[in-house]
Amino acid sequence: MSPVKVEAHCGLVTVVWRGSRLALRYWRDGKRCLQSCRTTDLNIAIAEAERLDRDLQHTIEVERSSTLGLVRIDRALEEGIAHSRAQSKQHLKLMTYHARRICQWLTEQYPTVIFWHELRPSMVIRLIDEQLARNLATQSIKHFINPLRLANAWIQMIDPDSYRPLVFRHPRLVSKRVEKRYLERGQLVRLLKALQARDLRNAELLVLLAGFCGLRISEVTRLHRDDLDGKGHCITIRNGKTAYSDRVIPVPNWVISRARAIAPQSGPIITRKDGGVIEDPKTVGHWYLQPYIDALGCSKRVTARNLRTTFATMAAIAEVPRAELQCYLGQRPETLLDAHYADHARLNLLRTRVVNKMERHFGRSTGAKRGKRQARVVTKTVAKAGRTVRSKD
Repeated sequence: MSPVKVEAHCGLVTVVWRGSRLALRYWRDGKRCLQSCRTTDLNIAIAEAERLDRDLQHTIEVERSSTLGLVRIDRALEEGIAHSRAQSKQHLKLMTYHARRICQWLTEQYPTVIFWHELRPSMVIRLIDEQLARNLATQSIKHFINPLRLANAWIQMIDPDSYRPLVFRHPRLVSKRVEKRYLERGQLVRLLKALQARDLRNAELLVLLAGFCGLRISEVTRLHRDDLDGKGHCITIRNGKTAYSDRVIPVPNWVISRARAIAPQSGPIITRKDGGVIEDPKTVGHWYLQPYIDALGCSKRVTARNLRTTFATMAAIAEVPRAELQCYLGQRPETLLDAHYADHARLNLLRTRVVNKMERHFGRSTGAKRGKRQARVVTKTVAKAGRTVRSKD
């Protein structure tokens, strides 16, 4: 299917062009749905989208009220997997298999435990101990209990006020807090200029969009030409890592102009040398970019995946508010920035100081105003890097 062009957002429904016709796009039961319109009039399509949005909101409220307090464990696991956006069919099949094994074990060991709120951390720890007794690798056990974590996220999403997430910690499964590696601003600029001098299109696009805009490598490889909006100076991510990773982010003018200048005129912006589609995003940085990162002579080995870490670190040093940075990066849980990105001590110091400063200036109900300021605050961070690049040309 060819990429679609977004025309309007109406709550849960998005009006898009699909070929020569308008269509309504929305999410239902963890799946993306596309409903064709019998009109080419945008105003009529928006009216239909508003009616569909009201129906969806009503359906969600009814389902939510009927499931509160009565969520079965098997349904929570199933819905958690459905909302996870598995990267492949094989991954989805594996998680479904593990969920079935978890339900079978709970039925055998705790026959009276049926609903999610009856599940206790001690039960999960006992399940993990039994898997450890089988001499399984730690990573295999993490994959095994992954459906429980996904169900936790789904439970918290449908009713964040009443439900308390199932928190369980096992000494063997606690990951060490490793500080991520990143490039300095000068190294990132030198890397970009070296790629421009060698006319390496794929590698330059990775640095522009991951290092200066904070996109994941997998998100960059899924971008199409139509996702780069030169007039609005923004990028539309349609196939993010998770359901809340789909977003529209503002970028500096020099980034979007350069990206559109070197990207193909249609289709994916990053392709193989023969023009084919890249199926495994993990190998893109290794083949197209890693040799030039190694040539910078960093004291520690930095990979292409650390370009996003570089952007997050620069934004934190520039004192971008934490909530806005999470929204820009497409991350929902509040602990992700602390757990995965560099400069942890500075982030912890900035959190209270910056957020309190924002609340004093705007008041405590700053959600809408923060959203309006997001483009200006975050764009200033990467625009400064852009001025550095142009000044050295």
